[in-house]
Amino acid sequence: MSEKKTRRRGETLERAILDAAWEEVLIHGFQQYTIEGVVKRAQTSRSVVYRRWSNKVELFEAALLHYFQQNKPSVPNAGSLRADLIELLNEVCLMRGHLMMILSTQLIDYYHETAVKPKELREKIVLLGNSVLDALLFNAVQRGEISASPLPDRVKHLPFDLIRGEFFMTLKQPDQQSITEIVDMVVLPAIYFQQRQQIGQASGLRGDDRSETIL
Repeated sequence: MSEKKTRRRGETLERAILDAAWEEVLIHGFQQYTIEGVVKRAQTSRSVVYRRWSNKVELFEAALLHYFQQNKPSVPNAGSLRADLIELLNEVCLMRGHLMMILSTQLIDYYHETAVKPKELREKIVLLGNSVLDALLFNAVQRGEISASPLPDRVKHLPFDLIRGEFFMTLKQPDQQSITEIVDMVVLPAIYFQQRQQIGQASGLRGDDRSETIL
């Protein structure tokens, strides 16, 4: 079927190709999926694909980012930072749990072929997730739970890194108790500690006095 017959243009056409590429990767894996398979599934032509992406690696990266962009979790507003974090991680698990299990093996081939480091790929994906977390933190600031001092990226990555680690270590979706423990034992303490550090530095307190700072 030609592009003229389907009359797909611009974003509509690009979305159809990226959706097709993502389906091909999920079915065949990164190593076995082909541009030809994507062309057939998207009902387009090789020239159309290659005008946008030079090779299957670029297409895979675009399809991966497209998937995460189209499947971003909503911004929870459950009334407290703790409740919002738990709700966010629950939604992430429900939306992406099965995907994490599939990609855990397929991405090994991608890293081997491209020499891209997991951290580099994570940075691209986390930028999408951080927009939701930033909105969640902004709500907490508005409620007076935390200050407006920005959190370092390492702290902002923490909820998602811990959920990802839980998946890979247990090979199953984290249950409610695990999610609650991640929030209560690690994420919230890290956020509050960082805020105390920032407040202590801003007020010129000695290191020994910072622990007494109350948010």
